[in-house]
Amino acid sequence: MRYLHHTGIPGGGAPNRSKLALDKYRCMWKDLREAQKKKVVKEESAQYTWINRHNLLSVFSIDCKKCILTYTEPSARGENPPCDPCADILDDKRFKNALRRKMPNEDHMRFAPTQYRPELLSTIWAMQAGVRQLVEMV
Repeated sequence: MRYLHHTGIPGGGAPNRSKLALDKYRCMWKDLREAQKKKVVKEESAQYTWINRHNLLSVFSIDCKKCILTYTEPSARGENPPCDPCADILDDKRFKNALRRKMPNEDHMRFAPTQYRPELLSTIWAMQAGVRQLVEMV
């Protein structure tokens, strides 16, 4: 799924942070204090309609039935269709829009807003991959 290759976001379908900030604090995202921004990010996560599982290259509905339908018919070719709520994500306009977004050029990836980069995961990955020592050497 190409979508998961160009987003680090753990989910989607929530109103954007600017709208949530206006609704909750009646001011722009950029004008919020750090504590308020953290609350808006948590609110955004609570309103996701789908969850991105990058390790599985899968997207699940927030209402997933947590079961995989398995067919024993030979015509099924070992495919496991998603539960109904997960299948419904394919009809979600916001998800379709996310799928249509083009993969940014690698030169422009460095311009991804830091608010969408999971800092803790980046740190863990850098330690595991030995990247931190390499960067510190430069």
